[in-house]
Amino acid sequence: MGAAGLRDVGDLGPFDLLVTSYGSLLLDDDGRLENTQFATAVLDGAQAIKNESTKRARAAMKLRAHLGVTTTGPPIENRLDDLYSLFSFLNPGLLGSSQSFQAWFGQPIERESAPAVRDRLRRLVAPYIPRRTKPQVMPELPARTEVTLRVPARLAMAATVVRDAAIVVA
Repeated sequence: MGAAGLRDVGDLGPFDLLVTSYGSLLLDDDGRLENTQFATAVLDGAQAIKNESTKRARAAMKLRAHLGVTTTGPPIENRLDDLYSLFSFLNPGLLGSSQSFQAWFGQPIERESAPAVRDRLRRLVAPYIPRRTKPQVMPELPARTEVTLRVPARLAMAATVVRDAAIVVA
């Protein structure tokens, strides 16, 4: 749904599906999306809201739904604030306020490497994070194969220059 389609949100009925983008959430100036009660809100690519202070994350947090679901490819790996932001959408209040989360979990884990606190947080969020390994998802896939290929230094440098040039052009 693009910005022009926002006018039709009021016409949604039971079992209707609205597909939109994070960009459209930002264009919801009149609050049509945030004032609509949804049964379920699914955020695909939820790493896009891992920083709760961004406009995109704040817009997503305004969605009203009985159930929030997120999908994210990369694991939460950088900061505990990323986890807090995702859970603010998934289950608001589960991890407390941002300040209490930092006091209870953030500071002890990030500054003191407190294993007991890390385990407590892991147990708290584990029911909401279905992590599956490759054998659980597709057991027929072969084991990972690594191949080391040695190339002359001048070829490696040329490949790097070409790769970097492609990044600039794209």
